[in-house]
Amino acid sequence: MLTKNIGFQLGIGDKLSSSTTSTFTNTSSDVSPLPANSSTSTDNYTLTGGSSLQITPAIRLCAGGDGKLQPYSVIGLIIGTSPTATWEDKNTSSSTGNPTNITDEVQTISGGMMLGFHGSIGLLYKVTDQIGISAEIFEDVMNWSPSKSVITTYTDNGVSQLSNMTTSQIETDYGSSATTSSTSSPGSPTQSTNVHFPWSSYGFRISVQYSLGGK
Repeated sequence: MLTKNIGFQLGIGDKLSSSTTSTFTNTSSDVSPLPANSSTSTDNYTLTGGSSLQITPAIRLCAGGDGKLQPYSVIGLIIGTSPTATWEDKNTSSSTGNPTNITDEVQTISGGMMLGFHGSIGLLYKVTDQIGISAEIFEDVMNWSPSKSVITTYTDNGVSQLSNMTTSQIETDYGSSATTSSTSSPGSPTQSTNVHFPWSSYGFRISVQYSLGGK
């Protein structure tokens, strides 16, 4: 502790992410000219993330004096290494008089850094001057901006199309700015501006804490 009620703490942890899915459907119809025609397109998106090593330097505010029970709050900055995630877009489309068409695209997304903020409130039970057990509610607010994506699977009705695609169609490099050109090389990755994936979380946890320097 820097003072009796203010301290500095450094958190190190490995954050595992779960899969998220979303579905978007677009339906259109045209009754003129006859015969009537309708079409439907459905995209099923799945984002599956990996793990990220995170370092969280933070300021800790404590109350309760020298008692065994001490309520506290923590505010800090999160710095995380890049996970390797996969992004899948499975599209099913159909229209009047035509067979259903299914395409499946899978991308591997990597690179970049994670930055965000951590906040928590909790209650610490001091077993000794150095060791305590805490229970807290926390929230981590952060985004991830990857630096590269590579298409690893692209099928059209079950038939792979990767061999017919160029490097510029398969690979994308992301940055704060991008320059496009009609004469860009098909043998080089496409340049694109940054994309952002939400990587926030909240929850409840119980932990064992060790304090350097005693009280």
